[in-house]
Amino acid sequence: MSSTQRSGGKRPWLLLSVGAVGVALAIFRGAGMMADARDSARPAPEPTIPLVELTEAQPADEIFVVEEGFIRPRAEIDVVPEISGKVVEVAPALKPGGQFQKGEMLFRIDPRTYEGNLTRAKADLQAAEAELQRAEADAARQNRLADIGATAESARQAASAALATARSRIGQSEAALILARKQMEDTIVSAPFDAAVISENVALGGFLQPGM
Repeated sequence: MSSTQRSGGKRPWLLLSVGAVGVALAIFRGAGMMADARDSARPAPEPTIPLVELTEAQPADEIFVVEEGFIRPRAEIDVVPEISGKVVEVAPALKPGGQFQKGEMLFRIDPRTYEGNLTRAKADLQAAEAELQRAEADAARQNRLADIGATAESARQAASAALATARSRIGQSEAALILARKQMEDTIVSAPFDAAVISENVALGGFLQPGM
């Protein structure tokens, strides 16, 4: 067989193969067009709302462990005495890390001097009250005598001045009694709120000054 015949015999198969490819492409293209047509004909899906379930938070008895972090106090103050005296009692928990409830004693200062001041202030007030009663009675008597002309005007004025002095002494004695009671209360230094001790510098038998 000649070369022309051999080449001519191959052409129908080549055409057939090309034609098969063309048909395949046409089929795929047609299928794609049909799928696009079906998709366009379908209605658009309605948007769906995700379902959310609401629950109320409830407290739970759980312990959360903090592996790493910093603890800062809400308030930090220096507790100092307001009076002077020797320390006669120190709370065992008064050391770094010790904890106190509000009003618990931290340490106590010798109260004997302040007990004496309180007793004297009470006695002074009683004496001032007695003096006021005498001055009131004398002023009333001098006023009655002056009304009938039985005493000199100077005597009535002197009685009125003594009454004013007695009243002033009452005020001073009451103030001294308040101060003595306050100092007596200050012999016990207590925690101003629930707290933990950061540091302390109080020793049994040591002498403290106000603000120390």
